Amino acid sequence: MAYTTIEELSEYLGITSSEHGALLNDAIATAQAWVDAYTGRTFAPAADSTRYFDENCYDGRILYLDADLCSVTTVTNGDSVVIAGTEYTTMPRNVSPWYALKLDSASTYSWDGITGEIAIAGRWGYSTTVPAAVKHATTILAAYLYRRKDNLLDGDRTIIASGGTILPQTMPEDAAKLLDGYRSIV
Repeated sequence: MAYTTIEELSEYLGITSSEHGALLNDAIATAQAWVDAYTGRTFAPAADSTRYFDENCYDGRILYLDADLCSVTTVTNGDSVVIAGTEYTTMPRNVSPWYALKLDSASTYSWDGITGEIAIAGRWGYSTTVPAAVKHATTILAAYLYRRKDNLLDGDRTIIASGGTILPQTMPEDAAKLLDGYRSIV
């Protein structure tokens, strides 16, 4: 799922999307890749995918995940038994993204990553919808990338003049500030 749309970007830039549709699409795709790289996260994954975990990923009743998880479809233990959602809680409990699954104290299951890998199918990402700040930062960044087409001369080089150094800007400061609160600590 795109973090912003051609229509939103066109409105932000004050142009019609039919003018430069391919360039706008490229700017959005590149901006989204920059957002993901800058934050170390994926926002609003479009489809389920499955990740696998072995015996090194759990401690007692807690299975630690290697990426953000925002929606669980199925959890299949290493012994091929599907563990119902009523048997575990997400950590943190009431807000995504989740970093672990904890088997409830009343559950008769235990994690089994020795017999086989534990498979978790779901949406691996920060949330099922793009947060407003991430959406806006992506729009700002896509506009910045789009506008660079008109200003390519020395826009990516260090300039030294009159004893001072001017470094090229890698990301607009306002976009970076919007994204700073979403940076992964892992």
